[in-house]
Amino acid sequence: MRNRQFLLLAGILTAAVNPTFGSQLDGEPLSCDDFVISLETKADIDFYSTCPQLVGFVSISHEFTGPFEMPNVKSIGRFNAGYLGPKLKFSTRVEDEVTSISMPDLEEAADWVLIAYLNNLTSISFPKLRTITKDMVVVGNPELKTVSFPALENVTAGILIDGDINEINLPNLKHVAFLKIKSTGDIDCRALGKNFSSLVFQPRELDVGKGFTCYTYDEQNRYNSSDPTGSGPANPTSSKPSEGVSVRVGYLTALFSLVAMAIF
Repeated sequence: MRNRQFLLLAGILTAAVNPTFGSQLDGEPLSCDDFVISLETKADIDFYSTCPQLVGFVSISHEFTGPFEMPNVKSIGRFNAGYLGPKLKFSTRVEDEVTSISMPDLEEAADWVLIAYLNNLTSISFPKLRTITKDMVVVGNPELKTVSFPALENVTAGILIDGDINEINLPNLKHVAFLKIKSTGDIDCRALGKNFSSLVFQPRELDVGKGFTCYTYDEQNRYNSSDPTGSGPANPTSSKPSEGVSVRVGYLTALFSLVAMAIF
């Protein structure tokens, strides 16, 4: 069930914001105010790197090859890279060739950050990112072994991390609706539980997760902050604010109609 939730959320949200078109393809000049930005060439990146703020949907094109780096941008709307899910046998889609993702100056994402099903991705770097107003999803990237967001403090909705992960580094994280981790790599769920003991969770009724959960195939290497038996000596705390943004059933339903964009 946990796995299905990961794939459902990551898939739906990824599909919703990773169109195969961009504002730069409509014949109009590039603008910092473009609402849909699909970054395919160095010229695209060079131009948008002159924009301190990008308010629209920012995605890495499926045609992009090699390391991706976009400096100088401090604030974006949504950031997306990847696909709905793993490539199906009958699919003719192009596998993304992006090998690394770096936004060295990004401080805020006014919506979500989604990085999913990139078979060649080996590293991600967002060293200054402090705030994500909706979800952060990093799933299905087989060569990505480390997920590190050293400055991240607040994620208004949830964090989902799923993959062959050996290291997760979120040293400054303070507030999140929920945090779910599933790893087939060399990760210590109980140690992470201790590291996240000071987290304040701000859930909503229809969140797809609750508190902090960490799952591996080893039954002795799991953690659930909601486990009444006490999965660790210090369980994260939870609060329920009257306001806030979270992952909701209605929100996912509204996005479901856009899934077809990224299936093939």
